[in-house]
Amino acid sequence: MTEHIVSSHEVRLNSIRYPIVGQISPRLVSQFAGKQVTGDYDKTSDPNKSHWVILGDNRGGLLVEEMDEQFDADKFWWSDCVTDHKGHTTLPKLAIPITPPTFPALTITNADFELNSGWTIESGASAAQSNEQNHTSEGTYSWKLDNNTVVYQDLVTAEAWDNKYRGCYFSWKCWVYSGVGAQIKIDDGATTTPSAAHSGVAGWEQLTASVYLGSDASRLRIELDDNNGATYFDDATISVEPTVGTSHQFANFNGVLYTFSGNVLFKLNSERTALTVVRSFPATIAKIIPSLNSMLYIFLGDTTVYQYMDVDEAFFVTDVNDATYSVQWDAKLWKMDADGNWWYTATPNSTTPSWTSRNGITDIASQIETLFVGKDASGDDVIYCATNSNLKVWDFTNNKWLNSALKLPNHPNGGKGATYWNDGHYISYGLGVKRYETGTEAQISDVGLNLKDGIPVEYNGEIVKLLGEAASNDMFALVDSSQTSGNSLSTVQAYNGRAWRCWWADTANNGAMLDAIVSSASSGYALYWGSGILVYYIDLPRGVLNPNQVSGQTFGIAGVHVSPWFDADWQVGNKVASRLRVEVQGDVSADETVIVRYRINHATTALAATWTPLGTSPYKIVAAGETEYTFGSSAGIAFRSIQFRFELARAGASTTETPDIVYATLEYIKVLPKKWGWDFTVDCTKPYNNLSPEQLLDALITAAETETLLTFMYEDVTKYVQVKDVVGSRLTGEGLKGEYKVSVVEV
Repeated sequence: MTEHIVSSHEVRLNSIRYPIVGQISPRLVSQFAGKQVTGDYDKTSDPNKSHWVILGDNRGGLLVEEMDEQFDADKFWWSDCVTDHKGHTTLPKLAIPITPPTFPALTITNADFELNSGWTIESGASAAQSNEQNHTSEGTYSWKLDNNTVVYQDLVTAEAWDNKYRGCYFSWKCWVYSGVGAQIKIDDGATTTPSAAHSGVAGWEQLTASVYLGSDASRLRIELDDNNGATYFDDATISVEPTVGTSHQFANFNGVLYTFSGNVLFKLNSERTALTVVRSFPATIAKIIPSLNSMLYIFLGDTTVYQYMDVDEAFFVTDVNDATYSVQWDAKLWKMDADGNWWYTATPNSTTPSWTSRNGITDIASQIETLFVGKDASGDDVIYCATNSNLKVWDFTNNKWLNSALKLPNHPNGGKGATYWNDGHYISYGLGVKRYETGTEAQISDVGLNLKDGIPVEYNGEIVKLLGEAASNDMFALVDSSQTSGNSLSTVQAYNGRAWRCWWADTANNGAMLDAIVSSASSGYALYWGSGILVYYIDLPRGVLNPNQVSGQTFGIAGVHVSPWFDADWQVGNKVASRLRVEVQGDVSADETVIVRYRINHATTALAATWTPLGTSPYKIVAAGETEYTFGSSAGIAFRSIQFRFELARAGASTTETPDIVYATLEYIKVLPKKWGWDFTVDCTKPYNNLSPEQLLDALITAAETETLLTFMYEDVTKYVQVKDVVGSRLTGEGLKGEYKVSVVEV
């Protein structure tokens, strides 16, 4: 049976009907206690609203998506803007790209000689397609030359010549059947380089012609020469040519910045606008290292002998290979092959150098990543080897590698980033970084980009390089997006011992990264790195860093700063955003602008989606000073959580101009769910609804002492309440009869 109120002077509490005296008094009870101020007034003292300083001091850096208001006031979710100084958020540092020369793949026309075309007679007259001899069963024909006939083919003609080919290594092969000493050749317009001659014993032999094109080369021509005897040629191939890879490694040498990619060695020009070809090599370059006796050593892996270059860029070829990893220590150059074998020499600059073998790391050779110099427990320089699973240290006295106290979680890219910086060894694994400090007791801590909430998935990757320059305020990390599945953008991150900040983000997905370097070459002072085939640099300040005190810094064309999600440390509570105040100084105009956007209640996790702009179209701040935004046409908007995005931009040519956000502060109101209370007076002076006054009072006492919620009804509306107060006024001489004032509230 449905309960209801049958009298205008009646309430129902805990299913008992009570008569009341007078009227029932409803009141709103969902109110916060008043604020108390200790000391001077500040932004938190306003009794009617609260504040969140979104921008102002963001020196705490990245890694916070979900804000803990007690600890994360100076942190953010993502930014490529400069946030190094309190009261300054500017455009990113300007990164300048340099595109290296590329080399189109060379193609030999009619390389299988199945056609009667593609080759031109240079001398003689006897050249024709023949089916008398054929090198493989896959074809029918070869070409027959006789009577001192030479034919050629220009792979790079004089008309299409580019000086970038000078110094490059080319090798081509062709199968030859001859009874005389026939040859194949390379002609660069200045010099003709022949292969070894055919043995003269009838049969097929593969001949090879190889050459570094000279400084006066003007074409690339390959030739077939019968050497005055009937000769058959078949199945020609280009076996080595200049090939630019997908990443770069760097070295400072003789005041010049050198870099390699693939099998090509480049150097930075004096204007820092281009990379010029120095030389290409017979194999992919494994490592370049400036080392002993003022030489640049070019290691070409385990199967090709290494070379070295002097300060005049003259090259020398050694007779030693097995050089995949290297490091200089104790006035010695050390090298290691892919199998973990280990050698050193004090005289690597010899065409016939002598290397001393030592015990290597052959048990986990497949895990070797990086050799570098750090400190031992006594503070002395020692060689470390970072592997996928641990950090090893070289014990020269006892000729063995020892395991240090640092262990890694056997990550596929563990140890790719390894450096010594600010009295600590830093070793990467994925996005993680461990700091290892030697001493009487080793100290190990986690400081990587995988802490807290990590970084947005749009910038997912793995660290492949840590660069710790001894005099630098920052350690740099290359986060290579090509190391992970899906599409994301590679970044350069900087760590100052306290916080991570993004210095640069690629604009194309999955750019491969390998190396970075700080260089003062070409009259500059900059951080250089590679992403894909491109090299980039950002100029570094050489003196004062305070943006209030320096001018002439250069900035990128656009930047984005994304705050954490903010819920005022009250996830389920409602808040009302009423006003946002943003002060912007610096260069602010129609060309240098700031756009502010927001989103609420975790609408999405994607960085670029579901944002609502503040202001009126085109939503840009175009004048210096404070801009005030209201929400919901000044009525405010309700939110449980809120996040902001600031978009900074400048005109294309104005590289030294940037808007500078001084602060951004949200004013909001915390809102309690609306709850009501009711005050009424129960008449216990006479029986009511078959209950005596004593029974009514007993029921009221039971309700007051009940800890769970009670049903309360008036006007046929049921609420769930607690009894907060009962105050009685008894009649004298009448026992328990009287009137009792009752207060109940919703919970």
